[in-house]
Amino acid sequence: YTLCGHGVMMGPAATACASNEAMAAALEFFRRSVKETSDLAMALAAIRASIKYIEDTKATTMMELRDDLTALVGLLSQSVEFSIQVASGCDLFMRFVTRAAIDVPDFEACKKLLTTRGNKLVEEFRASRNKIAKLGQPFIRDGAVVLTHSLSRVVLCALRRAAADKKRFSVFVAESRQDGAGVEMAEQLRADGIAVTVVADSAIAYVMEAVDLVLVGAEGVVENGGIINKVGTFQMAIVAHTLKKPFYVLVESFKFIRYYPLNQYDLPSGSRTRRSSPAATPSSSVHSSTTNLAATATATATTTGGEHAPRAMPQLSLPVGLSAGAPLEAGGLRSGRCDAVLRESVNVPSVVTEASPTGDVAAQRKIVDVDMIAPLVDYTPPAYITLLFTDLGILTPSAVSDELIKLYY
Repeated sequence: YTLCGHGVMMGPAATACASNEAMAAALEFFRRSVKETSDLAMALAAIRASIKYIEDTKATTMMELRDDLTALVGLLSQSVEFSIQVASGCDLFMRFVTRAAIDVPDFEACKKLLTTRGNKLVEEFRASRNKIAKLGQPFIRDGAVVLTHSLSRVVLCALRRAAADKKRFSVFVAESRQDGAGVEMAEQLRADGIAVTVVADSAIAYVMEAVDLVLVGAEGVVENGGIINKVGTFQMAIVAHTLKKPFYVLVESFKFIRYYPLNQYDLPSGSRTRRSSPAATPSSSVHSSTTNLAATATATATTTGGEHAPRAMPQLSLPVGLSAGAPLEAGGLRSGRCDAVLRESVNVPSVVTEASPTGDVAAQRKIVDVDMIAPLVDYTPPAYITLLFTDLGILTPSAVSDELIKLYY
């Protein structure tokens, strides 16, 4: 689909031009919504874009509208790095389109019904985070140590609610490479006065003994009750399962999707392998691998277009019961000391280079000139998930398929 010119068109050509312009407007509306409304889930932004298209379209039949909406979903999916939320939201909205076509034969009346139902659906789903946060409160007990991964708005909402209820708890946040979303999560928790510590992704097993429960969000919930989420979630679930720690998923039902991955390589986006380029070589070598989190550090944040920019890291405290350089008491790690591993700086580039005695840049480039696998997400099978907290209630993974049937049929 491309924008038409402004010449005079007649008949089918004019209709096609108007349709393309409506689609381009919906795509721009989606991009603007995602950029300007930070608390709006991508699935809901996609539904709002579909509503925008219905309002602007010059389609004259239900079949034409349905085909155009399908094409719009493809455009929306191509405009984001990982599209499972777009797919789940639009798939759910298309169910309304199909049902409305049956309930209301008149096309114009059907369009108005879809707009009304769609806007109501978005408002109901936007309220779902508070409902989920309320369901999770009995599981966040006073004195608990929580582990989470990446930046999940619904997990953040639940933790904020627990803090507002005067519960005394602390949080470990996995830093979440490649984009450092865990650091952003830590910044927000710290701003709310919640004790938080950023943990290197490779140190999840190290801190798991000190953890009472794991709370994660999800990009999507598949048919068997497993989840697709930021890469690193699966390994966190494996460690939690091995050490018998509850692994809870907080997720809205609009992320339920009719999809059944068989393994990690069966995900919609697959595994992305990137070639390190000389331009990606860090400008300076890392001379120290341990820096106290109490000092200011920096993190790598992914920005539009794949560029990386430094971001200031706030001062972060150790969780309740953990003290730097002192033996840990009951409820923390059972032996040893809270050493520099827990306080490791997040200021480590994706590929660490050794210092060159001669300062030769080419010598550094040889070290990073390798292929690397950098998947965006991974798949966590249902066997590793304890419960899912949703706006439909608290579910076991096996109950997801039944809820999908209710949603779509």
